[in-house]
Amino acid sequence: MKSLFLILSIFLLFSCGSNQLSKSNEGERLDFKNTISESMKLSLIVDSVELVPLETKDDFLISGITKMRYADGKFFILDKNQKSIFVFDKKGKPVFKINNYGKGPNEYLNIRGFDVNEKTKQLVFKTFPNRLYYYDFDGKLVKEENIDIDAFDIAISDDALIFDTGYMTNVFENERLKYWFLVKSISDNQYKGYKPFIFEEMGDVRHTYQQCRYLIHNGDEVLFFEPFSNIVYSIVGDKVSVKYFFDFGDKNIPDDFFSQYNDFEKSLARLDDGCYNYAFNSLWENNDYLSFNYEYASNYYAVCYDKNKKICYNKGWMDDITYCWPYISEATDNYLIGYRPANELMNEISSKKYVSAQKEYLSSIIDAESNPVLFLYYFK
Repeated sequence: MKSLFLILSIFLLFSCGSNQLSKSNEGERLDFKNTISESMKLSLIVDSVELVPLETKDDFLISGITKMRYADGKFFILDKNQKSIFVFDKKGKPVFKINNYGKGPNEYLNIRGFDVNEKTKQLVFKTFPNRLYYYDFDGKLVKEENIDIDAFDIAISDDALIFDTGYMTNVFENERLKYWFLVKSISDNQYKGYKPFIFEEMGDVRHTYQQCRYLIHNGDEVLFFEPFSNIVYSIVGDKVSVKYFFDFGDKNIPDDFFSQYNDFEKSLARLDDGCYNYAFNSLWENNDYLSFNYEYASNYYAVCYDKNKKICYNKGWMDDITYCWPYISEATDNYLIGYRPANELMNEISSKKYVSAQKEYLSSIIDAESNPVLFLYYFK
């Protein structure tokens, strides 16, 4: 059995020099003592933005976006509330929908997560009961596979499937154990369990913040992170390594913090008092930028790191283009993709605060009952 136990105190032994980002054998340490208290303007790095209102039809009504991927000129959207996956083209026109709720053949009770394989042009999603379904990009079922893994979400990296298992119990090497994520090799059908966070006192509860996701793509690489740890893991194929450690100095959560309370709700209330930084989410990365949100003293903060200039801004991104910053779903070196519910946009427009030309355009084609609006920011 191969387990990964990494403790935050290991990273605190590294020297805190004047450089903002120092390297070690355990990944890159981003030191927040030297951050700049400013926002980064999107207009400095973005060439243009494309707004994509999703066409609103009776059989293509989205109640909420749980996860979204963009591949092959198509938007793949998981709506867990409806146990459905919706697919739209680049103009926002419906392509196909998967909604096979039931107990019969090729049916399921719930969709736990999905991903797209751009190389094989397949959509893969995980259901309960535990199965994997493979569809092509035209909506045709390719194959169905039983799998003995409980998971909240999945991702595809090269020749591997990554399962976000959280506190779910899975059989591994003939034992029922709990891991944070599993990596399954597609070619040899073997998988490895990883448990990088020793937070047993948190109980069998999965707490989420802002966006319900812990796996994010960065090209062929998949990043894994968790709200109560400063560590980001890199998964390429079936190889796992530490990529980043976000060092907030004396605001890092100590290793024994949760064991002091033996009650997660009490420990969470203590965190809300402002003793430590936590609740990392909305993370995205490409070759030039790294961005994520975190919580401190019941307030949310955004961080963006310019990897070329080695400058870290701690007041996030200033959307001085559309004035309606979306919820980011992924990034590439070419674009940043996100979404906003139509009712939120209409509320912003009606408030008359920062009404841009794009917002004026949206107000003429959508209303509060419309499907979400997608955003494609193209980098310079």
